[in-house]
Amino acid sequence: MQMPFKKPTFPAGLFPQKPELGEDSAEPVESEDTAPAVLLINSLLQRAMEAHATDIHLEPFGQSASIRLRIDGSLVDYGTVDPEHHKSAVARVKVLAKLDIAKHHIAQDGHFVASLPQGEVDVRVSVLPTIHGEKAVLRVLANNVEILHADHFGMSDDIYQRFVPLLRRGNGILYLTGPTGCGKSTTMYLALQRLAEGPVNVTTIEDPVERNLDQVNQIQINPEAGLTFADGLRAVLRQDPDVIMVGETRDLETARTSIHAAMTGHLVLSTLHTNGALESVARLEDMGIQPYDIASAVIGFVAQRLVRRVCPYCGRPVPATAAEQSMLERSIPTVMRGTGCEHCHGTGYLGRVAVHEMVLLDRELRRMILKQEPMDAMMEVARRHQKMRRVWEAAVDLVAEGITTPEEAERVKNGGA
Repeated sequence: MQMPFKKPTFPAGLFPQKPELGEDSAEPVESEDTAPAVLLINSLLQRAMEAHATDIHLEPFGQSASIRLRIDGSLVDYGTVDPEHHKSAVARVKVLAKLDIAKHHIAQDGHFVASLPQGEVDVRVSVLPTIHGEKAVLRVLANNVEILHADHFGMSDDIYQRFVPLLRRGNGILYLTGPTGCGKSTTMYLALQRLAEGPVNVTTIEDPVERNLDQVNQIQINPEAGLTFADGLRAVLRQDPDVIMVGETRDLETARTSIHAAMTGHLVLSTLHTNGALESVARLEDMGIQPYDIASAVIGFVAQRLVRRVCPYCGRPVPATAAEQSMLERSIPTVMRGTGCEHCHGTGYLGRVAVHEMVLLDRELRRMILKQEPMDAMMEVARRHQKMRRVWEAAVDLVAEGITTPEEAERVKNGGA
């Protein structure tokens, strides 16, 4: 789709009649502020909300600039504009995010709050210089994302029934793991909201705070002002907390402080970037955490991925090939595939669903961690004693149920988010 970027020739319905976005959510845009760049950014944010897109990419490529939206984990072409209008749009984004519009050769990060018809939305901005100009990525942190089985935290029933008792523990640390973009934060927020319904003091330390939660004390870290994860966590421990959520365990100091909190009568929840549940043991050891601290403090690991759902409007059953059945390691005669339609933007997928693998640190696994036994041996024990199934096996179940495709299961099997 070629997107004209001249004020008199906007395609019907592409831009709002009146700009809805101000530089501050409390300040409306002036009526004369109807420049094409303003209208374009407003329209993109509204379209992103309507399509449940997580990111907007404004990318310069020589003779033209591309606009793409990340929907259900994949980038979808939205349109193109000429380079000059791209520059205007990036400048508008930089103004909103309070970045330096005069600097074009350094990376800059910021954020702003947009007031849209769908409500307020927090937008994280990253601007990066490329050989053709500045690329801008807007991450849309919206609260209107549909979550399947939200009452079960998006989990299958068997995982949920084992997960909930961990939230009742008075101490210990629980890690939610997976690569960037796998939905860890959403699952964590669902669990925190449930915990906050009880008579407990729940405090979080985050970067960024992606969603405001009722009855939860949320802290935004600010390294430039001296407030890091580790510093914030030490301060929180003086606030009589029952439950602490550390947005991400990134370094040894944060890991050590979290483990200390878990050992002194607090339930701690945090996230790690690992490909699987038990792989988190090696990740913590790589950070410098001793095996006896892992065995003493950690109560469990939950790995998560997101797989795209076959579009219900254009999905059709087709015979599974021999190669697909071999990859899936299961005999599945037919699979569902979307042919592409207006509902799914021609991708054949609409929405995503989470899959999980879960490991509780029981006595045997703690003993193996202390002895630093091989990962394969611990994996075998988890399978035998806890009936643990890898996250990609859960994705294969969804293929068999007609919810997703073999390609999505293979992507998860290969470590994709």
